[in-house]
Amino acid sequence: MQKIIYLVFFCSILTYMTCSLIGPLSFDIQAASIVVNDVAFDKMGTYRGFTDNNVEYQKSFFLSRYSKAPWAESKAFCKAFDLELPSFETLEESRAFISMADNNSILKKLSNVWLWTDGITLTKKSTTDWTKTGTKISFSMDWYPGQPSGSDQYCLCVKPNKESQFKMFKAIKILFISTIFASSSAFVVQSATEKQTVVDDVAFVKLGTYRGFTDVGAEYQKSYFLSRYSKSFWAEAKAICRAFDLEMPTFETLAEARAVLTMADNNSILRRMTNVWLYLDAITLTEKSTTDWYWTKTGKKVSFPMEWYPGAPSGADHLCLCISRSTITSNFRFNDIDCSTNPRNIICQRNEIYIPRKEESEIN
Repeated sequence: MQKIIYLVFFCSILTYMTCSLIGPLSFDIQAASIVVNDVAFDKMGTYRGFTDNNVEYQKSFFLSRYSKAPWAESKAFCKAFDLELPSFETLEESRAFISMADNNSILKKLSNVWLWTDGITLTKKSTTDWTKTGTKISFSMDWYPGQPSGSDQYCLCVKPNKESQFKMFKAIKILFISTIFASSSAFVVQSATEKQTVVDDVAFVKLGTYRGFTDVGAEYQKSYFLSRYSKSFWAEAKAICRAFDLEMPTFETLAEARAVLTMADNNSILRRMTNVWLYLDAITLTEKSTTDWYWTKTGKKVSFPMEWYPGAPSGADHLCLCISRSTITSNFRFNDIDCSTNPRNIICQRNEIYIPRKEESEIN
C-alpha cells in the first residue's frame, strides 16, 4: 500500500509599505483579517521587516481550519480567498514563520504535518524559485536533515512541531496552509519576463503558441501550457489556471483548435501517456449534442464544427468538454467527459496579443 503523507496548507497576508502607506492600508487589512481569522483560517502570527532593498513590509500567516490539498490546488485555494502561498523575503522572515508553526496550538496536536510554501524547482537537490515572482530564493535555507533529497520532489514545504525545517516534497496528496497578501504599489512589481519564466519553466511546460484572426478579423495570439505536476477535476483545474494568471483554454476558430490538437499530439510528455484527457473551458446542458456547447468565460457558443473522438459525444452526464486520446498512436480529438469523476491533466492558456480590426478600433 502506498504511504500517503498529508501536508497542511497555509496562507499569509502581506503588506508592503512605506511610512506614508500604513494608515490607508490598515482598514482593509483589519476587515480581511476578521473574515480569515474567524471563519476559514486560524491566524498563526504576523511578521514585519525589511526586504534586501530596504523596503518595509508586513505579512500575516494563516492556517486553513478545514482544507487539505495538493500544491497547485492549495495555491488556487489561497487565491480564492485573496491570499497566496507563502514566500519569504529573508532568512529572518522564514525563521519567524518556523517559530509560529512550532508554537501553533493546532499544529502541536498533529503529527507528520507538512506546510506548503510557494517555492518550486526543476533541479533536483537544488535551490528553488518562488513561483509568484520568478525570483530565486535569496537566502540560505535551514534544511531538514537529509534535504533536499530529490527523487521527483519539486515543491518546497516546511515541517513543523519543534523540528521545523525546509524540505522538498512531491506536489501530490498534501494538506495546505495559506497566505493573504494585501499589497501596495510601494513594492517593485515583477516584470512580464520574470512571470513568463515561472510559467514556462517551473510549474508548466509550454505546448506552443498560436497566432491568428477571429471570425470578425481581430488578430490575436495565445500560448498554451501543460501542468507538470497536477491533475484535477474541471472546476479545480479552472481555478488552478487562474491561480497562475492563466485561463482554461477556449478556441476562437477551428484553425486554432486544430493547432492546439497538433501541439498536444507532438508534446513529448503527452506522447508517453495513454488515456489522456485535457479539460477545455466549455460545458453543455444537452447530452450527446455535437453543437450545443458554450465557453464559460464568455457565455458564447462554440462557433465551429468540432472534430469529435469516435463515438463522442457519448452523454451519460458528460457535460464538460475536453480533448482526449486513448493510445500513444492515436491523435487528440474533442470529447465529452464527466466534470468531477476523475482528476485529469491540466492545460491552460495565456492571452498575449489582441489587435482589433480597424473598424472595431475606430468604434471603440
